[in-house]
Amino acid sequence: MKNTIKLLGIIALVAIIGFSMMACDSGGGDDPLSVTVTSNSIRITNADVYELDNDMALLTGSSRDLNLNSIGETWLSDVFTSFTARIQNGKLSLDFGVPTAAGLRVLKGDSGWNLGDIVKGANADTVKGFMLEDLYEDGKSEVVFLINSALTKKVWYFYVDQTVTLDGTLGYWTFTNVSLQPGWNTVHMEFDSGYKFTNATIDSTYKWVIADL
Repeated sequence: MKNTIKLLGIIALVAIIGFSMMACDSGGGDDPLSVTVTSNSIRITNADVYELDNDMALLTGSSRDLNLNSIGETWLSDVFTSFTARIQNGKLSLDFGVPTAAGLRVLKGDSGWNLGDIVKGANADTVKGFMLEDLYEDGKSEVVFLINSALTKKVWYFYVDQTVTLDGTLGYWTFTNVSLQPGWNTVHMEFDSGYKFTNATIDSTYKWVIADL
């Protein structure tokens, strides 16, 4: 819940700006998202990045390493043996493999993600995982995330080591039969009277966005 509270400011900003920006999406002409998600990896190559605080202008000529994950304020180097997370000349590339055993935390228990009774299934008490959401550079005031053009649904990537279902409400979070298979899974979080999580796929309306914290 501590992490949820920390994210409220970012999420509220996204939602407010989203309603004012919906009519500003130029549409067409965008490079397709090069996203490949398998059980063992997430790979994103040279994806366009748009500036949320600059009328969704295409980011150009900017480079930085992204080394922190906002959920749990996790150093990516503590979770992955090797990884790529970089904006180079305005283009985003990510390459994440399987998290290390030390990087996985119990989903249900107090010592892990503390998701409690929303963790369902035969593996509920033992399943471990990692959540990948907003990325940013240590010491910088900007955050990078994947969101639809209406700015109402963000994408999270969940890694789990066993089959499990997340279903129920935890504070501001509501999971609706989110089925997670061993490996990486794509999950949507929708801003609608709280934060609603569902299984989903990415389509051409989604963009990588950079925004001020």
